[in-house]
Amino acid sequence: MRALAFLRRHAVVVWLATTLLAVLGVGAALRMPSGIYPEVEFPRIVVVARTGGAPPEVFLTAVTRPLEQVLTTVLGVQRIRSKTIRGATEISLQFSPSTDMWRALQLVESRVAEVRKRPRRFV
Repeated sequence: MRALAFLRRHAVVVWLATTLLAVLGVGAALRMPSGIYPEVEFPRIVVVARTGGAPPEVFLTAVTRPLEQVLTTVLGVQRIRSKTIRGATEISLQFSPSTDMWRALQLVESRVAEVRKRPRRFV
């Protein structure tokens, strides 16, 4: 009963507050971005290495494994997946959501540079 009595006594204030909230809600809804596909960023870096037509078995031991070994040391890596085909490999690094991706990219580039400096031997 007390709430109803308060609302009756202050009907103008309640009406103004309700109208203000409705106007602010409509304004916020109109400014809200919309789209069919929302913009989503996944914490992922893909490393692609290519050479001549080396067989996948040789490329796996000479390029893919060394890259995987050094890339596991990058901070924040949760999962590494690789795919090796004739003369190329694709290594996908998935990071934790809280990872600073600019820093992770710098670390990945430095690790790849380390592997590039090593002499490669294709059998």
